Amino acid sequence: MRLAWNILSIVALANLLAVAALVAWLVGSNRLNAERMHELRVRLAETVPDEVARKQAEEAARLAEEAAARVEPTGVAVSANELLQVRLEISEIDRQRTELMRQQIRDMQAVLAKDRADLEAQWAALRREREAFRSEVSRLAEIDGGRQFRKAVKVLEGLRPEVASGLLAELIAKGPALVPDLAIDADAAGLAAQNPREEGMIRAVSYLNAMQERSRNRIMELIGRDQPALAAELLERLRMRGMWAGVRETD
Repeated sequence: MRLAWNILSIVALANLLAVAALVAWLVGSNRLNAERMHELRVRLAETVPDEVARKQAEEAARLAEEAAARVEPTGVAVSANELLQVRLEISEIDRQRTELMRQQIRDMQAVLAKDRADLEAQWAALRREREAFRSEVSRLAEIDGGRQFRKAVKVLEGLRPEVASGLLAELIAKGPALVPDLAIDADAAGLAAQNPREEGMIRAVSYLNAMQERSRNRIMELIGRDQPALAAELLERLRMRGMWAGVRETD
């Protein structure tokens, strides 16, 4: 019995020395320190079933946190399919918004194109009117400066004022109908259709404008007695004729 005890003591001492040597080697090779010794004691203090139960509890907590992260502000959990549907709806909204912006841009471009076309048409009309105006000014200058026109003016100045005023009134009333070959070709001149009275008025004013002041005043006096409205219109036309003469000079 004593011998068995001695053997056991020797084996235990040998194991203790082996463990001490192992610990000394681990410490000496920087594989073991106080912190690792503490971790080792903690791990060995927990049984395997306890470790399995702890890991299962940790996994359950992790899954619960992930589920909580997918909860809407209302507190209702959202499934993966619902999240996918929400993303699809958001994508559709973005697509519709983009298409709306593109349509608005196309509408704006169409409006700008129409405005530009209208502006170009207005400029073209303005140029036509300007050319028509210049043509009319040139025509009046030709009427006023022609040799035969000056002869006609001399004839009117030689007539009695009563006769001369009557001739001018007749010219205003009937205009080109008296001499159809002298009527204006409105289409060729680029002008709007002109009524006969207007053409006759233009010619009458041309005669009055070319007359000497004394003859013109006597004729205007007679017209003013019988037709004051016509006399006022002739007076205003004479004033405008002076402005047109200024235009010819600037050109």
